Amino acid sequence: IAMDEGEGKLYFCEEESIVIDKQTKRMNHFYYIDTATDEVIDIGFLPERFTVEGGLIFMIHNGEIYYHDKNGEIRKTDFDFNESTLICDADNLGVANWVYDEKTDELYLLVANDDERKGSLYVYRNGVTEQVNLPHENIILFTLTNSEIYYSVYEEEAVSFGISRAPGNPEVYDLANGRVYRVDRAQPGEAELVFDHPGEYFLASPLTSYCVIDDCLYFDEPALVKETIEGVDYVYYDYAITMNRIRADLKTGEITRLKFE
Repeated sequence: IAMDEGEGKLYFCEEESIVIDKQTKRMNHFYYIDTATDEVIDIGFLPERFTVEGGLIFMIHNGEIYYHDKNGEIRKTDFDFNESTLICDADNLGVANWVYDEKTDELYLLVANDDERKGSLYVYRNGVTEQVNLPHENIILFTLTNSEIYYSVYEEEAVSFGISRAPGNPEVYDLANGRVYRVDRAQPGEAELVFDHPGEYFLASPLTSYCVIDDCLYFDEPALVKETIEGVDYVYYDYAITMNRIRADLKTGEITRLKFE
């Protein structure tokens, strides 16, 4: 699912089986919902070439599709899928997060590997991609304001809360160790630690992101659930239990839980 907010269109795909030359193939059928009328528009099937070579579509803007292909590259193309433009070689890392700035026509991309906790930030502007040289490595979360970049990094000393029931029983912990840094967006120099709450507030789990509005940091707060099955203790994050959002005033340090019933 991808949203083109400028045109008010919500795009989505459905995988369907179709017969071509007496062979059954799995193809992606593309649609969009006109959010003004709720009408569903049938665009058609994605070309087989794109189905085979393409990957996750993460953004649609001004009639262009941005996607992370199966060769580990981040590319964009139009709805005819004739040619594609390379944005950057993600080195087989995934698109973990992205922010597009309408005012500056800049696309910021966080590419990261969940297993190795390696993440880097890139900016695509005027047809050129550059890596954003932040004071830290291993970026795992980020957001933008008009003048600043806020980000978190994977910290080796993050405390484990236990193991999960997922295959391989990976440990559950806050990857960012409860910290957020800030740098100047135009000239990223020395980082300022603006949020520092290891073990108190969970910033980084597979479902987490954050934003900054008027010097306040907002993020969803999951519950850390503990359960014992056949004598083994497990833990996991659950966002549905609390439905809380944290607002942290980065000027005063005041932290408020915004509850949603």
